[in-house]
Amino acid sequence: MALPKRNPLVWFLYLISILGMFGFIGWLLLPYADNGDFIDYDANNAEITTAPAESWQAVAAQAIDRGLYKPGQSIAGIGITLDLDGDLPIQIERHWKRFAKQDIAKRLGADDPKLVYAVYHHFDAAGNQVRMTLGYPTPPMRQLPVGLESVAIDAGNYLAFDGGYVLDRWADPSYQLRLKFDADYERYLLDSHDNILGQTAFLALK
Repeated sequence: MALPKRNPLVWFLYLISILGMFGFIGWLLLPYADNGDFIDYDANNAEITTAPAESWQAVAAQAIDRGLYKPGQSIAGIGITLDLDGDLPIQIERHWKRFAKQDIAKRLGADDPKLVYAVYHHFDAAGNQVRMTLGYPTPPMRQLPVGLESVAIDAGNYLAFDGGYVLDRWADPSYQLRLKFDADYERYLLDSHDNILGQTAFLALK
């Protein structure tokens, strides 16, 4: 007995459904960052890059390991004690919001309000806490407005990480024997809407 002939329309719809399924699987496999930004692959330098970030969490960690000598300076601004056992992104984001509301640049008369420093200092190993100061370079002996604090960054040799975070390197066992864990910092470049255009982390070497 001859088998019934297949309807061409059914075959066409079946083919479309198969192609659609593979297309959907391919879309799911595309690389996306945690915040939803598409991650592209740059074949010229064989490094993973991300779209421009809209907040500090979205800046990609792209390390450049090089020794730099940095002159000493003082950073003045507002501080917070971070609980390293707690939710760090939430703590840091809230501190950035407080920083933006207080117009620290105007209070200090900062030379470049769009160049912000985040200094991590006075690490407390017993309490697993660290002090974070957001602010701007100021003369070491300057009298500060009420509510602001100042922290000194020593001169010395530093590792620079473009797009990196200080606390990520502190937690990396491969760096722990090389770092001072003293007053390392991140330098941020902001746009006119206070979105982060880029950042570099600097970590002092022993």
